[in-house]
Amino acid sequence: MQDSQEALAGRGRQKNATASVTRRKASYLLNALDTHPAYVDIKQKLSFSENRDTAPPALNISGIQGSLSSLLAVQLFQELNVPLLVIGSHTAFDIYDNDLGELLEPDRFHTVSDELSPALGTLSENRSIILLAGFDDVMTPLQDPSGSATKLFSLKTDQDAGYTRLTDFLLENSYLGKEFVEEEGEFSTRGSIFDIFPFGSSKPVRIEFFGDTITSLRSFDIHSQLSGNLLDAIVLTGNFYADSDGDGSGESWNLLDYLPPDTLIIIDDIASFKAIENRNAVEKKLEKFLCLNINRLEKQALDFHSEAQTKLNANFRLFAKELSREKSGTQHTVFVGRSKKEIEELAEFVSQEIQYINGETLIEVNWVALNLHSGFVFNGFDVYTESDIFGKLRAHKSHKKRAFKGISLKDLQKLNVGDYIVHEDYGIGIFKALETIEVGNSEQEVY
Repeated sequence: MQDSQEALAGRGRQKNATASVTRRKASYLLNALDTHPAYVDIKQKLSFSENRDTAPPALNISGIQGSLSSLLAVQLFQELNVPLLVIGSHTAFDIYDNDLGELLEPDRFHTVSDELSPALGTLSENRSIILLAGFDDVMTPLQDPSGSATKLFSLKTDQDAGYTRLTDFLLENSYLGKEFVEEEGEFSTRGSIFDIFPFGSSKPVRIEFFGDTITSLRSFDIHSQLSGNLLDAIVLTGNFYADSDGDGSGESWNLLDYLPPDTLIIIDDIASFKAIENRNAVEKKLEKFLCLNINRLEKQALDFHSEAQTKLNANFRLFAKELSREKSGTQHTVFVGRSKKEIEELAEFVSQEIQYINGETLIEVNWVALNLHSGFVFNGFDVYTESDIFGKLRAHKSHKKRAFKGISLKDLQKLNVGDYIVHEDYGIGIFKALETIEVGNSEQEVY
């Protein structure tokens, strides 16, 4: 993708071609749904169903392409103001996983596979969020939801939290005591300092006590052990996964047992869901909820009539022809991407291509500063994402598992003189010793 983007800056046809780029908010795309008959019908049916004692039959929809599915989920979530669970196939999961983090504030969206504990903790506080789950996530056995309140421990600076109370909470909620924390569900203590790696978190936290009072809350790096940003408050969550041998009662629970009764559930896609084995227990529990089934194989009465976007793979001549065709019609051309400079260069370059093809000198495009998964054609909007144009999706996820950034302090202390090591700058070597050197106004240990 970089080679194609560099070409935009270096290649041109005629200098008098111009492009008009108008920046739009995310609501520009979300509002495209409001006037579509299928969306209006869905919203009316769901709003009416909120007043019923029992959930109505599931609504079946079709004609959803690309990131339109994510926009539909977010728009319903915001307008109905209820918790929302998206259950997606592998293909659908990737789309929502990319897009929902772009369209929502970080505390309004959790993936169940990575962030089960904080997600269920948020639900137990009666806050509306969007959860994203794969088919397997919904069937995973969990602990009894009646004990959810005991799996939360709120902490904030200057709070009299209780050193012993915190220790008891960690031990009762499946945290393991370690010399150094490296993985989720571990904690260590050094005097009045707790290091804790909460379940479902991407970073551990360091808590300093004075007696039973918290004096400092910070994130920290597990490799350097250096403290990071100050935190005003955090909520520790316990482990919600069921033990392999169960609790002895013979009962079983899953994600659906934790959901409030007004939760809206989107299944994408329903054909793939019905093809999985051992789904009967899940289907029975789904009957209690409002469900929206997206069918990607068969047309339904509620059809959005969207089309998949053309995959251009950096073919700018083809792109120019597509935009020239749109210019002669009533379509709103929308570029979706993070970089304003790249979008402006792209628009100018394609404008020059259009002038070369048919002599037109001006194109008008709209720009939304998001990194969505894939584009679509819908309700007068022709949406192009970076993956449509350049053939590659720009990775941006922050909640993915941590990448290796170097040797941890724990492993460093296990080195013996004479051990072979691989240094980042100098390659293979033999460990001799740790030395303390001055760096700026501080001292650091190096090997």
